[in-house]
Amino acid sequence: MIFSFESFKIQLLTCLINPPQTLSNALYQLAIHPEKQSILAEELRQALDGVEVDSAEYFDKVNNHIPYLEATIKETLRMCPPVTRLQRRVGVDGYKLGGQPLEKDTHVDLAVYAVHHSAEYYEDPDTFQPERFLPENKHKLVPYTYLPFGAGTFFYMIISSFSCYKLVLFFLKVLETGKLNLNLKMKKVFKSH
Repeated sequence: MIFSFESFKIQLLTCLINPPQTLSNALYQLAIHPEKQSILAEELRQALDGVEVDSAEYFDKVNNHIPYLEATIKETLRMCPPVTRLQRRVGVDGYKLGGQPLEKDTHVDLAVYAVHHSAEYYEDPDTFQPERFLPENKHKLVPYTYLPFGAGTFFYMIISSFSCYKLVLFFLKVLETGKLNLNLKMKKVFKSH
């Protein structure tokens, strides 16, 4: 598969624009699942109590020692992926995809949203379950079925880390100040769609 500079620019723009959308989706999910919100708030309190916000220890804890936070972000990105469709161009003759030979320059589309919501890959796929991304459950995940920013490139690692870190910082501020609630009028709006 060939990755162009144009595709790089589009993915970068998507990732810079996406965090507010992902954040609103995550906040909504936490508001309608107060039990998940409580787990996350408690984990944040335990991990960061007494740690200076501008310290290396804080950065390390936020990035490496709060598994439910990472799981919450990943589950949000699974349910509402910022990139809903991936397109790649075959770069060589004779490439086979699922046993099917493809000619050079053939465009291949992947419906990321469909993969993320497939019961074949995710048990009860339309339910918000951050636990599926906890370290003890990672063995249940099928490779290349979690593709919020695509997969397989160094660029993916940079963008996913950058986007997730921005979300982490916001989560920390929101959840340290209180509890999320969903206005009853808004529940009716969301249920009607």
